[in-house]
Amino acid sequence: MELHVYIAHTGQHLQVDPGSFNSLDDFKEWVARYAPIAAIDHISLTAAAKAVRFQALSSEKEIFVYDRRIIQQSSNTSARSLISEIPLPRKYTASQPPDSITNEKSLQAWKDLFVERRTWAMKVIDDCAAMTDQAQQRYIETEVITRSVDTAVLNLEKHVKALDQRNAELQNYVEDMQKLNNMGDWEASISRLKSLPATADVIKFIKGRDLSRAQRRTTLEDLVDVEEVKKSGKLLRNLSTNLERNSVVAGKAVDEVMRRTDLLIENVEKSPARAAISHAQEPMSLMEDIEAISRKN
Repeated sequence: MELHVYIAHTGQHLQVDPGSFNSLDDFKEWVARYAPIAAIDHISLTAAAKAVRFQALSSEKEIFVYDRRIIQQSSNTSARSLISEIPLPRKYTASQPPDSITNEKSLQAWKDLFVERRTWAMKVIDDCAAMTDQAQQRYIETEVITRSVDTAVLNLEKHVKALDQRNAELQNYVEDMQKLNNMGDWEASISRLKSLPATADVIKFIKGRDLSRAQRRTTLEDLVDVEEVKKSGKLLRNLSTNLERNSVVAGKAVDEVMRRTDLLIENVEKSPARAAISHAQEPMSLMEDIEAISRKN
């Protein structure tokens, strides 16, 4: 089974037998020989937008390859310098067809003019065929780049959805902690313990030591270290407050990521390149019209 390899930023389409590689590094080195992406800068995704693994390489039909340098560049200008741009073709203007004849009364002269005009027409057709091939190649590259962008965006969506799920779990956890904190009125609990009497023998049995002789009345409060409980309660309130504050910050950050991801998807869907792909057959249609006209003459 042949493996189709698409280079995201150039639109190249490579084909190879996946069984010819002994490791993922071998695959990366092979790509580096045919595309301007060093193995160290190689990022590849499957058509399902998952990271490529060597174990599954032989079962994949399509792989999209990206240049890490372009993704990580902080400057748009420096990132563009890594992308090879094909210059726009010059405007094509056909030369004037031959129209001079040496002797209007000579049949041979008319035959010669016909041959010259036929040669001129064939030259125009050849030029148009070459331009058609170039246009078709640009459409193919545009489709590869567009599909590569779609795959990368799908990969991003998966990560963002996972992040949103983690954030939802965090917010639920914080909410549960707040409920527990609200239920845990430590001062009231200590007051209730203080109102419940207990014998000195019970206190001694549980704590393993005698109470101070100055204590005349023993209660369940004597079973706990009141100061430690107060410290723990205060610490819990502080932790809960900090957790709540941080969860709010995290929630806003995730919301911003979601918003920007939605905006990115919207921009990708509105890309002019996507609309251009629907016109991919126009060069061939024009070429057929040109050839039809040439046959009439």
